[in-house]
Amino acid sequence: MTQNMKLSLTRPLKGLRPHRLPVEGAESPGEGGEWILAVRERVQEEARRRAAVQTCLEGINRAVDSITTTVDRRLDEVAALATELGLALAREVLGAALEKGLVDPAPTVSRCLRELAASADKEIAVFLAPDDLDLVLDELEKQADPRERLARARFAADPELDCGSVRIETAAGQLLYDPAEVLQRICDEVRREMAG
Repeated sequence: MTQNMKLSLTRPLKGLRPHRLPVEGAESPGEGGEWILAVRERVQEEARRRAAVQTCLEGINRAVDSITTTVDRRLDEVAALATELGLALAREVLGAALEKGLVDPAPTVSRCLRELAASADKEIAVFLAPDDLDLVLDELEKQADPRERLARARFAADPELDCGSVRIETAAGQLLYDPAEVLQRICDEVRREMAG
């Protein structure tokens, strides 16, 4: 026995639309296909725009990276130039100070004599530039305990020494202090640090 059953809905199911009703945005049921094509074209256009923006952003990122590299390289060049300029300025200032007699070798002589005070050397010879000799002796006389150190030291002028330079000779060896040479060693060390 076969029964015929007929089902009918009294209310439409949510989300389903009768096939006869037009697509939303279409003016009539037959325009639904055209509307779908228009939506698809808009979606494709948005995808093209999104791809163009993405390509543009990637180009900007590459440009920023290259700018950063260029700036870093230029900063290194500027740092090297600034360092050389600073070192040249230091040499000029030292040269001017030496010419005017503004570099006082007395503290160097005093420190060396103090360090040599405990040594077994009976005689210490101190050589200075002719213009520095009297200034250094006057300065050492003003110090609190120079007598013992001065008694062991023999001072003499050496015309081959530049102003501010000191040469001390003992039986153990010789010490030469030249401010220009010290500055040159400092300059060389700074350049090594900059290169390294």
